[in-house]
Amino acid sequence: MTLLVTVSLLVGALLAQRFRVMVLIPASVIVLVLAFATGVTPAHTAWSTVLVGAIAAISMQIGYLVIGTGIRYVLTGAFSGRSTELSSGTVSTSSRYHAR
Repeated sequence: MTLLVTVSLLVGALLAQRFRVMVLIPASVIVLVLAFATGVTPAHTAWSTVLVGAIAAISMQIGYLVIGTGIRYVLTGAFSGRSTELSSGTVSTSSRYHAR
């Protein structure tokens, strides 16, 4: 169960880096279908299959919303701070092209 939650969190964080929040709908459907497909084995009960699917979908959404957007927020802040630092510094002209 811990492996499932960890993988789902990481998949959610990965989806947050490339896609908008609407990607969670088809991704959650895919996770639920996979959970129900693996739950048809005789060793699992119906409730344990539902629980596994719900935990996987919820942890993927938490990974998207908390980890993924947090990483995006930190990276955006780091890059915007870097660009303002470069633009506020002294302007150095290149000696490559001389004025005529």
